[in-house]
Amino acid sequence: MEAARATDFAAGLALMLFAGLKTEVLSSESNPPLSWNAVDRSQRTLSIPTTLNQRPVIHCIEHAPNNLWRWLEYTHRKSGPICEHSVATLHTFCETHVKRALSKNALRDSFIVHYLALKKDLTL
Repeated sequence: MEAARATDFAAGLALMLFAGLKTEVLSSESNPPLSWNAVDRSQRTLSIPTTLNQRPVIHCIEHAPNNLWRWLEYTHRKSGPICEHSVATLHTFCETHVKRALSKNALRDSFIVHYLALKKDLTL
């Protein structure tokens, strides 16, 4: 992990914080990993393939906050995986650089609390 830069984690962290994605969906251990092809910046949608979302249909995230799109604009690549790190590396990075140990999917949990407060409904 020494060679990894903070910018290598920015898109993944933004997706955890502002779209509620699990580290398991973002990690390089996913088969196949979530790629930049899933991001449609012009339509502001994110399509999670059935192989990653544990649902029988593609999960489309449409109403994500502007912060997510700003971070994805900053970190966007033309192709390839969004995150090239393992779940363990993602957690280690958060623990080291965010300066607090995160429980499994703590960022997703914070997204859910924010979403519930905003929408007054847990239906995503």
